[in-house]
This record gives sequence, C-alpha cells and structure tokens, in this order.
Amino acid sequence: MNEKIGVIIDFLTPAYEKTLRDTAARCGYDIVFFPSSKAAEGNVDDCTILYGHPSQRVIAGARDLKWYASCWAGVDRFCRDDLYQNPDCLLTNASGAYGTTIAEHS
Repeated sequence: MNEKIGVIIDFLTPAYEKTLRDTAARCGYDIVFFPSSKAAEGNVDDCTILYGHPSQRVIAGARDLKWYASCWAGVDRFCRDDLYQNPDCLLTNASGAYGTTIAEHS
C-alpha cells in the first residue's frame, strides 16, 4: 500500500489538482483532497503527508503524519510539539515562495 498525501485547500483549481495528482502518482503516493479542514477531520489518520492549510485539530488527528507542508509562510501556531502524534514530524512553510510574485506587484 502506498503512503498517502492529504491535501486541504479551498482554492484548488482543476489544473492544480491534476498537477498534484500526477506528481503524487509519479512519486508513488496516493492522494486525497479535502475542500476544508472540517471535511478532513477524522479522515487523515493514515496520511503521512498533509499539504495546505488544515486546522490544528486536523493535524492533531493525523496519527501517521511525517510531514506537514503548509502553503502559507506563517506557521507559528503549528510549532507545538504536543500537536503532533509523531514527535519526528517535519513542518515546512512557503516562506519565500511568493517573493518574486509579490515584488512584481509593488
């Protein structure tokens, strides 16, 4: 059985979803999409990766979580060890990902 990625994004376009599906498949992962944290609650316990912007409640319920990849730069509220069932879970953010785009609009 492949490891699973849970994507919690409410601004998912069909093209972005296809890119994520294709990339996950190419890397040997299954992927499941949730339009909101509420929809993800109780359904991510077997996800080893979460991507997007889940609530703390979703993170706390992710039993097998190895990596939470936030699509935002600010992750202070997710920097609590007691939030993660796996003490070795990685937390990454999107800091710097939008620098060029933002600079072009200044």
